[in-house]
Amino acid sequence: MSTIKQDNIASVIHSVELPISRGADGEIELYLRGGFKNILEQRDFPQLLSSWPGDNDIWMLVDAADGLFAHSAAVLRHVTYPQDSQFRERLQSVLDTLSDAGRQPSISSFSPLDALYVHIMKQIPEHILLSALFLFFPLNWDANFRWYAYLFCSMFRVSERTFRDICHYLHAVDFI
Repeated sequence: MSTIKQDNIASVIHSVELPISRGADGEIELYLRGGFKNILEQRDFPQLLSSWPGDNDIWMLVDAADGLFAHSAAVLRHVTYPQDSQFRERLQSVLDTLSDAGRQPSISSFSPLDALYVHIMKQIPEHILLSALFLFFPLNWDANFRWYAYLFCSMFRVSERTFRDICHYLHAVDFI
C-alpha cells in the first residue's frame, strides 16, 4: 500500500477503498449477478439468464469472497474474456478451485483470493509466463499502450493474440 501512496504513482491511479465485511454479502451477490447477466447479454445468450450461474454457484462465490469485493471482481474479470466463448468453463474451473481450496485449512481470510489468483496465473502458458510478469511494470497504459504492445510483442516474439491473452490473465488478478 505504501508504494501506491508515493506521489509519482498516486498521480496516475484512481483508488476506491471498499470495506471488507460480511455485511457486504448482499451487495457482492448483486454485483456478481449483474456481472454474469452482462456476460450473457454481451454474448447474446438470453436463454441462459434464468439458469446460469445457479444460485448455489453465486452463493459459493459470495462465501469465498468473505466480504472482499476484490475476489468477486477478479472472478468476473477472469470469466469475462471478450473473444472467448468458454465463459461457462472458466466459471466452472473457478468454482472447482474454490471447492478444492475449501477442503484445505485456511491460513488467512485472503486464502480464497490467493487460491483464485494462483488458479488464474496457472492458466498462463508456461512458455510465456516470464513475459507476462514483465507486464506488471508500472505504466501509463492509456498513453503508451500501442507502443508498449508493439515493443512487448517484438521483444518476446509473441503474437498480438498472445499479448491480448496475457493481458487478460493479468487483468483478472490486477487488484490495484
